[in-house]
Amino acid sequence: MNITQKPALLVVRCEDLWFSDGSMVLQADNTQYKVFHSILSLRSPIFRDMLSIPQGADLERVEGCPLVRLPDAERDVTPFLKAIYTPLSFPSYPNDVDVQTLLGCFALSHKYEVEDLRRRALAHIAQGIDLQPPEFTPKGCKWSEEADWMHIVRFARVARTTGDLWVLPWVFLCLSRGLDRELRVDELLQGVGEQGEVLPLSELPTLLGGRDLLKNADLEAAMAAFSTAPGRIDGCTGYVCLEMRLTLLKKLSESVREEELSSWVTVRAALTILREDQALGDELCARCCKVLLDAQEARLTKMWQDVPGFFGLPDWPELDAMREQAVGPNIYC
Repeated sequence: MNITQKPALLVVRCEDLWFSDGSMVLQADNTQYKVFHSILSLRSPIFRDMLSIPQGADLERVEGCPLVRLPDAERDVTPFLKAIYTPLSFPSYPNDVDVQTLLGCFALSHKYEVEDLRRRALAHIAQGIDLQPPEFTPKGCKWSEEADWMHIVRFARVARTTGDLWVLPWVFLCLSRGLDRELRVDELLQGVGEQGEVLPLSELPTLLGGRDLLKNADLEAAMAAFSTAPGRIDGCTGYVCLEMRLTLLKKLSESVREEELSSWVTVRAALTILREDQALGDELCARCCKVLLDAQEARLTKMWQDVPGFFGLPDWPELDAMREQAVGPNIYC
């Protein structure tokens, strides 16, 4: 019987991490790194313990140096080791970092207990996903602008592993929006992007259930924008404000008719209509517009407070406390 074997992967050197006087060789996937044992031991107690194990005579060697195979992916190991041996490759906030470098350092600084790199990674993450109510849009930075669905799924997996639950509202909000537009559930389970990132099956009920709760709250808050106030608002100076409110409700419905309801789409559309009307002053009187706008912003704030609970997470004060403890007082470290 003929058995077809997969060809062995060609081993390559990472030229940026191949030091001629290095004392050991690490390998991740098919990539090798010739580095210094002493520096790894100094930075990581996990490496220190792992490398203190006596070496047998039959240990694999490369250029006379012991070879240690790591179970981690090259995509994480390369930026992580670069951050250790060439620190400028992973600068502190507010310098820009790319998303793959951030993910690699986020994952492995926790696993190998390199505390300064972990805090640096968390500072970058905290600033990049700092959601700002009432618009609920994160601050722009290089890594968050680069992040695609594959990276966001990866953040979900790493944040669960590291226990950084405060990262997950951003993850779930992004994925909820994606499922309404670009993502499919089967993609999440079979692999997203060129690296085939898979959302853990245990996360799927949380994501789908939370997304449905979010969409329902979104629709309810938006539809209430023009209809829940009294028919006649105290101080109203217009003659047709109630009729105009019904017209604006129809306008809101039409503004979202061509796309599926998704996170914040309808509720923010209602705010946009009210703000534009307030600026133009051509439909509702100033008093009615202010009352409706204030009420809608209050609904949005309430909706924001409910977001963590939609996804089975602690409330915002607890998540904020987790973030502050994880990042520490100095975000520029």
